[in-house]
Amino acid sequence: MNSGRQRPFGRRKGLTDRPLLVWAMLIGYCGLVFVGSSISNVPRELNKVPDYVLHFIEYFIMGLLAHIAFRTRPVSFSPKMAATIATLFCLAYAVSDEFHQYFVKSRYASLPDIAADFLGGLFAQIIILFLIFLRRAHRRRAR
Repeated sequence: MNSGRQRPFGRRKGLTDRPLLVWAMLIGYCGLVFVGSSISNVPRELNKVPDYVLHFIEYFIMGLLAHIAFRTRPVSFSPKMAATIATLFCLAYAVSDEFHQYFVKSRYASLPDIAADFLGGLFAQIIILFLIFLRRAHRRRAR
């Protein structure tokens, strides 16, 4: 695919080349989770979906963002190390989020919620590592 010509605007940048954007997205998302946990009366529409499903999805997204953040330039961890750190980050944030909910009126802390949060973050890492494995295998076959 590389024909020797340079792209008119230089090398295409990915998310890992934009650390400020990636970290801002992760911090902003964590802020949204915190604000959502501060709401004492949860909207009825959310009660139609099981709580653990919402927690899983919420932390799956956080896991994706955390993995990308830990792969950006200033830290640049390997995929496996980034997956490990991102999973631990999701777990730590889940524990702190449930601790925070303990003090919110009409909310409570729950170990099953922490488990669903952890599994969401972990599943995001498994998917990312599997996609990286497929990409590398495809590149090896292309040679």
